[in-house]
Amino acid sequence: MEKKITPGDWTVHFFDDFDRFEIHTANDHDGTVIIADLGHDTEGPPEVREANAKAIAAVPDLIEALIGMMAHNRTDCNDRNCGSCSWCKAKTAIEKAGVL
Repeated sequence: MEKKITPGDWTVHFFDDFDRFEIHTANDHDGTVIIADLGHDTEGPPEVREANAKAIAAVPDLIEALIGMMAHNRTDCNDRNCGSCSWCKAKTAIEKAGVL
């Protein structure tokens, strides 16, 4: 299954002179790609914006972990639509992200 997100490791970069955080990835063909920019006009103080940036940067790893969990734990939900077990919550999160 191919993921529909920008490939590569996503990292957080802080620009002190602009008081903003950017999430970058480097891919082999295009160089650096900016995934998100949490500028000084973004909601919240710097520590909240930094936490948000780190959460965004973790998205590819979290998606991969959820997909792996679902593939190896297919017996977690008997009806696959209960909405409350870990398997169904992982499936809902992946669908919400629209990455597959």
